[in-house]
Amino acid sequence: MADTQSSNKLLLTGAQVFDPSTLGFQRWDVRIGDGKILDVGPTLAARAGEPVQDCRGKLLLPGLVDFHLHCFRQGQVLSVDAEDVAPCAGTTTFVDGGSSGSMNFQAFREHVIEPADVRILAFLNISAIGMVSVGASTVSFFENDDDRLLDVASAIEVIEKNRDILVGVKVRMYTGLASLAALRNGREVAERTRLPMMVHIAPGPPSFEDILPFLRAGDIVTHIYHGGADSLVNANGQVRPAFNEARTRGVEFDVGLDRVHTSFAVARAGLAAGFLPHYLGTDMTLLNRRLTVDVPTTISKMVALGLPLETALTAATAGPAAKVGLGKIIGGVEPGMEADLAICELCEGNFVYKDTYGNDCRATRRLVPLQTLRRGKPLEKIVRKIRKYDFLMK
Repeated sequence: MADTQSSNKLLLTGAQVFDPSTLGFQRWDVRIGDGKILDVGPTLAARAGEPVQDCRGKLLLPGLVDFHLHCFRQGQVLSVDAEDVAPCAGTTTFVDGGSSGSMNFQAFREHVIEPADVRILAFLNISAIGMVSVGASTVSFFENDDDRLLDVASAIEVIEKNRDILVGVKVRMYTGLASLAALRNGREVAERTRLPMMVHIAPGPPSFEDILPFLRAGDIVTHIYHGGADSLVNANGQVRPAFNEARTRGVEFDVGLDRVHTSFAVARAGLAAGFLPHYLGTDMTLLNRRLTVDVPTTISKMVALGLPLETALTAATAGPAAKVGLGKIIGGVEPGMEADLAICELCEGNFVYKDTYGNDCRATRRLVPLQTLRRGKPLEKIVRKIRKYDFLMK
């Protein structure tokens, strides 16, 4: 990863700073230097030669974590460029949701992750080819359609050699998948590497009842608010027993917003029933970027649907930071932590969001990112050449 640390110091004054440990805001000043948070307090005096940035009326958040997106931009046609997203999204850490597998992770690492000025971590797809065929309009083949690609040995080897980047195993149980082999093999890899498994769910088959026996405490289910007859809630808005059983045994849940993977009606009913997500991943791709936008927009949507703002912010900061083993480095605004920060504004107005099921969600507040600091350095918008294979996408 490129070194973005700077010895330049900065004092941010007058902000409403979010503290995930108390689920509250404090009017604090924050001193930054050498890429770290040096001091936090109600009134910090500027030192000689220290730049001061007035943040009165603004929210100062830990750098946001997108716990689920696809950003293998040079190897997977749907993937976005995380460095393009970050400056205007308040997001400093991105967790790729299984774009690469054991056969192509090294390319992802060398050509995307290591050169990036943002932090990129990843779940390794149980399929050796990752999601290389997903989104290509002329290819009617998904990664788990052939059991020969579900290689346990190579997945374990790649994880053991890349534990600084790989944080779990991804298994996509997409609609119509005839075999549970991917789930069985994913479970084996997760057990042998002592990492969590993230499981993509969608309208069955396979059903969530088929998936449930493979889930353990600490595993993550993504797309928890997808629509369809076998969604999280039944016709009466009650959470279905299989999902309650999963939560009881310690399974965690990610929004994975995307397009068809989130119904506002299901999310509203699930939140009203107390079924809250642990993480607010966007599942951003090139196909849904205009709809999904970014993590702040996902936060805004979920708050409008019934999730408390402070809970939503924690699910996009301290929660995922702890999950990927970085809870003492990012996810908070405390001395000694890296100066990964998001300066935002909570705008009042009338906002309307739409899902792909024909549902509207009306909001009176929207979280708007103003500036993203990565190790104390403002991230700048970048422009890259248009990829020549974009025509392949659906």
